[in-house]
Amino acid sequence: MQKQGSISTLQFNHVTYSYPGSFTTALDDVSLSIGGDQVSIFIGRNGCGKTTLFCLANGLFRPQKGKIEAFGKPLGYDHQSLNQLRQNVGFVFQNPEYQLVAATVEEDLSYGLFNFGYSEGEVRDRVQQALVDFDLVQLADTPIHHLSLGQKKRVAIADVMILQPQLLLLDEPTAYLDPYQTRNLIHLLQQIRATGTAIAIATHNLDFAYTYGDWLFVLDQGKLVTQGTPQTVFNESPVMEGLKLGRPLILDVLDLLEEPEKSRIMRQFIQGCQITI
Repeated sequence: MQKQGSISTLQFNHVTYSYPGSFTTALDDVSLSIGGDQVSIFIGRNGCGKTTLFCLANGLFRPQKGKIEAFGKPLGYDHQSLNQLRQNVGFVFQNPEYQLVAATVEEDLSYGLFNFGYSEGEVRDRVQQALVDFDLVQLADTPIHHLSLGQKKRVAIADVMILQPQLLLLDEPTAYLDPYQTRNLIHLLQQIRATGTAIAIATHNLDFAYTYGDWLFVLDQGKLVTQGTPQTVFNESPVMEGLKLGRPLILDVLDLLEEPEKSRIMRQFIQGCQITI
């Protein structure tokens, strides 16, 4: 992870998308911006449009209406433009097995680089660095099908980050992970963020969204309902109650406390300090 200080922005301008043969709109007149130096998190019920939005951001889908800009330029959909986009905007799917195509970890890390035309020397250097960065050295020769799900997710993220993208999209990264694996994932994402890579995450995990996100986007039935800091969004009681998404556990805990203890714990939580009760 050697890239430093990158600033990335992806802009949706009145974007609408419907799946072929569908009578409903998957994404409906959505305008928003993601990137910069913050972690953007998308929440909403199943079918709200989170994954569709990420597929559009990565050029897998093309909007029927509206425009998408990446780094100040409209997305192009020819082969060369999409190749360039996918090196700058990496997408990690919810199920890592959709992205792991080679026999071993080292071969899988090499696969994308060779596809994008990197030389053997640069492939070798980048793969060795990625094995170190993502704590995969001991697994380099391990068959993919022998890995745990947590290890497969780590390899899938390494597959994308080896291209040194400016923006990393993750669809439900905590899905299927136990608490220990989730903590490891958060540590890994913190390392990635430190390189200057912007991060956008789609998740149902409200505790993860509240703890880790800088900016929240709430989608419902393809529309952007509200956005703001996690603290602001989850305090919009009428909006969030109407969506029936629930709320982070920390807020339920705080409701049981009285001032000034509530204020003290909230200050520690926002500052990322260790909370002691």
